[in-house]
Amino acid sequence: MGTIGLTVLSSTQLQKQRAQHVNSNCTRHWRCFTRPRSAVVRGGGSRSRRGGGGVRAVAEERSKGLASKMKEPTSTEQTMAEEAILSQHPLDPHKPNYSPLVPEFARPYPSFEGWYTRLWDPETRFSVAMIMATNYATQESQVTLLFTPSAEDISGQNGNQKYELRTYAVADMSTDARFIDEVYKEDSVATEPVGFEWVAPALGRLKITANQIELDMTVKGYKFKAHLTDEILWNADKSEKGPEGWARYLPIPTHWYVYSLGSKAEYEFSAPGGALVRKGTAVGHVEKNWGLTFPNGHVWFQGFSENNDAQIIGSAAFFKVGGVNTPYVLAMGYRSPVVSIDMRTNDVGTIFKDIDIRPLEGEFSVKGVKASHTIKIHAKADPWTLCEPILAPMDKVKWECACRETFLAEISVEVYEHSVWGIAGEDKLIDKKTFKYAGLEFGEDLLKEPKEKQGKEGQDRQIERSRAIDS
Repeated sequence: MGTIGLTVLSSTQLQKQRAQHVNSNCTRHWRCFTRPRSAVVRGGGSRSRRGGGGVRAVAEERSKGLASKMKEPTSTEQTMAEEAILSQHPLDPHKPNYSPLVPEFARPYPSFEGWYTRLWDPETRFSVAMIMATNYATQESQVTLLFTPSAEDISGQNGNQKYELRTYAVADMSTDARFIDEVYKEDSVATEPVGFEWVAPALGRLKITANQIELDMTVKGYKFKAHLTDEILWNADKSEKGPEGWARYLPIPTHWYVYSLGSKAEYEFSAPGGALVRKGTAVGHVEKNWGLTFPNGHVWFQGFSENNDAQIIGSAAFFKVGGVNTPYVLAMGYRSPVVSIDMRTNDVGTIFKDIDIRPLEGEFSVKGVKASHTIKIHAKADPWTLCEPILAPMDKVKWECACRETFLAEISVEVYEHSVWGIAGEDKLIDKKTFKYAGLEFGEDLLKEPKEKQGKEGQDRQIERSRAIDS
């Protein structure tokens, strides 16, 4: 569920914000969401653990210690603070900043944070995903499970005819979630995630380390367990790099980071009463968002090849800044045995054109052009297969319907090689792939259709969909 945004704070505000990130006076409890990982470093070494007591206790101890050592930041101290915030690995949770130096509309920053894991079983075509999100401003956490039954599950071969071939979403909220064994990386540039474990008594747990993910969630009777290893990083040499590029360092409305394009996974899933049971091996995608608000008009797409030797991921969105809509901002990555391509709006020399978004028809297409390559992407899904609305923090303190997604999309990709920006000479097709059972997501604002255009049959069907998951 990725997005990439635009700058909303001035450079002076950014300096002050970064300084306060280290000299934080905030001892307010940000316990309701996920925190740093267990102290495992991929190189095989380990880092010392801090004692237990939950996230709030550790945060208060750390804040008091820093406050006793630091005064109002000077320009030199601001530089040191900037270095500290840049050392944070993007997969690790971000400490919300309540400093008065941060503009009130942006306080705390981030206001929300969320982790997303999607699995696809190539053998059965079953898909399942988990979103674990928090709203730091309201001290609430929510877990959403999404799943798409296989053809066997809806044909009656497994004795089950309850589900249709579409994507379902179930969610529940907690005000009692907490972090366990917080580990904070403060001493050097974070080239590996520190790790964290998050627990909500009524929902389950999520544990992430530098080289594995374990989750065990139960939402309204739906149970999902998974163990992910052997991640395929966005950048094989530097795990902290992701789709945003240098925009990662800006205080933008929404940040997006992709950790793994195709992990190995073992999973178990069951529906209430055993109506749907799945267990097996899968490939997994892992990413996260954090910031002030979810973006507007966004589209997200993601897919694996059958044998996981190729992956596609991308996102497009715009933001409302001062009441004005920004142009669409895009970022994407494509990996295959033939070519590896990253493109983002904020890269000099990269152009996205022919952007075509038709959410009510379940289609999205775009052409990205950089100096040496052009990539054409077309994603298509039956809009009926989109899940129920997924809630997200949309206005700092409000959880609102943010988006819907399906795991029954098809994404076609064509990659062309050419001379500089294709000015001279012909484009040469060097790679072509189709990703089936892919993920495709549209922002809820794009899917709102005027009621006068909906017939009674369509309205009844929407009501039926919204009730089906609880029946």
